[in-house]
Amino acid sequence: MKPEYQESWVNKGVCLLILGRYEKAIYAYDKALEIKPDFYEAWNSKGNCMLYLGRYEQGIYAFDKALKIKPDFYEAWNSKGNCMLYLGRYEQGIYAFDKALKIKPDFYEAWNSKGNCMLYLGRYEQGIYAFDKALEIKPDKNEAWGNKGIALSALERYEEAIAALEKSLEIKPDYEASINNLGLVKYEIGKIDEAIEHWQAVIEINNQFVEPKLAIGVALYNKGKISESLTIAEAALKLDKSWGNLQRLKKELWGEKLLADAAKLLENPQIKVLLSESKE
Repeated sequence: MKPEYQESWVNKGVCLLILGRYEKAIYAYDKALEIKPDFYEAWNSKGNCMLYLGRYEQGIYAFDKALKIKPDFYEAWNSKGNCMLYLGRYEQGIYAFDKALKIKPDFYEAWNSKGNCMLYLGRYEQGIYAFDKALEIKPDKNEAWGNKGIALSALERYEEAIAALEKSLEIKPDYEASINNLGLVKYEIGKIDEAIEHWQAVIEINNQFVEPKLAIGVALYNKGKISESLTIAEAALKLDKSWGNLQRLKKELWGEKLLADAAKLLENPQIKVLLSESKE
C-alpha cells in the first residue's frame, strides 16, 4: 500500500474496525487524515472507533470535524447523538438525532435512539411516538418493541407493555433486556412468581447480569425468604455495587412496588455493611 493513498488507509481502517481492533483502526484513519485533512469519511470512521471504545468526547470531536466538512452527513449526526446519549446529555442527543432525521426521515436508528433519550428524560409519551416511528420503518426490530414496552410500563399501561415486550421476544426469544423488563412489569401487577421466572431465565442466558439477580433478591426478601434473598442480593451487588442505590434503580425505571420492596432489602444491616465496604 502506497502511503500517500488516503483511500487505502481508510479501507485498512474499515477492516480493522470490523475486526474490533479499534486502536489500530484509529491509527489508519489518522494516516489518511494526515494526507487529506478534509476527508470526512475518515473523521466519521475515527469517531465510530472512539464511540466503540467509550471515548465519547473524542468521538464527538471527530463527528464535529466530519460535519463541518459535510453538514448533511446524517450518519455522523446519529453517531454524535449516540455519544451524547451515553454521556447523559439527552437534550443534545435529541438535537443531533433530529438533525439526522431532518436529512433522512426514515432513519430507524435515529428514531430508536431519540426514543431512548426521551425515556431517560421521563418523556414517555414522546418516547412511544419515537419508537412507533422506528417500528413503522422496521417492524421486526426487537429493540424498539422492547423500548416501547419500557415506556408503556413507566406510564403504568402494563397490559400494553406486556404486549410490546412479548412482541420483542417473538422476534428475538433470548433478548435479555425484554425478558428482564417483562419481569419488572409482572412484579408491578402482583405476578411475583412469574416475575422471578423471567429473571431466572435472564440469568440462565447471562449470569453476570446484575439487575435480574438483585430483583430476585428483592422479591425473595419480600416473600420472607431472608437468607436466600441475602445470598443472591450480595452476589449481585458484588458484581456492581452501584445497583445498591435507589436512585440508580429509579433511573433503570423500576416500578413503585419493586422500588418500595428494594428499599427494605437495602436497609438490611448485612447489605448495608456490604455497600459501605465499597466506599472505603
